[in-house]
Amino acid sequence: MIIALASPHIASTLDEGLEKIKRFQSEAAAQGAEIVCFPEAYLPGLRGQDFEVFPFDQKQQERALQAVAQWARTHEIATIIGMERLTAAGRQIVAFVIDARGEIQGCQTKNQLDPTEDRFYVPGTTRQLFEANGTKFGVVICHEGWRYPETVRWAAVRGAKVVFHPHHTGSDREGVHLTEWGAATGPYYEKAMIMRSAENTIYFASVNYALRFQESATSVIAPSGECQAYLPYGQEGVLVQALKVEDATGLLATRYAPARHQEVAPSGPLRSPDVMSGIAWYREQQWSRLLEVAADSAELERTYDEWHAVAKQAALDCARAGVWTRKVEVDVDELVAWCRLQGRPVDAKARSVFVAEKLQKSGGDSKAGRSPKD
Repeated sequence: MIIALASPHIASTLDEGLEKIKRFQSEAAAQGAEIVCFPEAYLPGLRGQDFEVFPFDQKQQERALQAVAQWARTHEIATIIGMERLTAAGRQIVAFVIDARGEIQGCQTKNQLDPTEDRFYVPGTTRQLFEANGTKFGVVICHEGWRYPETVRWAAVRGAKVVFHPHHTGSDREGVHLTEWGAATGPYYEKAMIMRSAENTIYFASVNYALRFQESATSVIAPSGECQAYLPYGQEGVLVQALKVEDATGLLATRYAPARHQEVAPSGPLRSPDVMSGIAWYREQQWSRLLEVAADSAELERTYDEWHAVAKQAALDCARAGVWTRKVEVDVDELVAWCRLQGRPVDAKARSVFVAEKLQKSGGDSKAGRSPKD
């Protein structure tokens, strides 16, 4: 699949913005691109920044959509166009997806707004997966991709080979001229691009305005997390890249197992240990010997494996109750000799006292020891 990322300068009027879109659609198609993506809210521009946003009402929105769709059909190139959408609840930031026939396939809303955008926009509430020439893709918009990796994974686990990321970072008036992509001393954003790709094993295609002081370059990141290509900082243009969709396996995204992250009831989590208790621990080769000498042999597990499973569970139960258990290795012959000196049978109570004495001698707490059956 061949994709294009179009990075235009800020448009001061709707006509100027539409002319840039038409030109970049044509340039991308001429280079063989099957789909082209424009920056966040390119028409009419992202509010709250250091530039004036031209008037944009429902009539202008419809005019812009019709024009972009017509050019998509003319150039036979699917187009992702960042715009505003006027709704009864307020303005939304959206990315309309238009196929190569000029038909609108849907739009992705920006559902996680930056806190500074709350006074200008209202968030969306749904996500959608799209497809171009048999390749599935998703769209996440600016802040979502930077700070909410779940939005990218949503598409990746549903088979997306690439996630497009229209955004706006930087300024046209003041700032620092970046010179090295992904520099350790640079802004956070390009590192986030790497992570969104690598943590999902998919392509991440991030497109910015051609600002004088960009804080992130228009970039294509490979499934390995390596930057495949980017436009020079501040340069207006189209980045066209071929994607090896077979490399976008989504491996790490699909390995995520939500069932392994169930919330535990309040009584379940391990507590910090309040006290320590010894727990009798036997070697496998001595288990049959214990069964021979134990007065309560009928109450013990028949095999070492059965006992071992019970013992591990007993230790876990103690930890949940706030009791730290220390394994005290028991030599069965030593246990038998001790019981003879004490004049008591080799039973659960004797084993418990024996373990407690050994624990105390080793410098542990003198609290009585226990075995899984005690």
